[in-house]
Amino acid sequence: MIGVKKAQSALGRWRKTVHIHGEQGFLEERRGKSSTGRPKSVNVSSDKKLAKAEAGIQLLEAELTLLKKLNELERKAKKKQLQLQIRSIKSSMKWFVSIQLKNRIG
Repeated sequence: MIGVKKAQSALGRWRKTVHIHGEQGFLEERRGKSSTGRPKSVNVSSDKKLAKAEAGIQLLEAELTLLKKLNELERKAKKKQLQLQIRSIKSSMKWFVSIQLKNRIG
């Protein structure tokens, strides 16, 4: 059940809408993303727009450089780990071969 205060506040909002926007105010949707909200600054100079775009480009270039360095480090780490695994396998093979030779000889 709706309380008296809810009904009174809704009526107050409706009266305000009629007072500000007229009856047309009920037909236009002023909520959500499609709402104009706070007006954007229209007087932004082209120099400021250019400076903002250049700053964005520099940020993206720095991010790309960082990602390239990270990929290179990952590649080197994988290569080093693979080399360590190969050394370990060679060492194990040498040990196994030496045991086999000892068993055949002795």
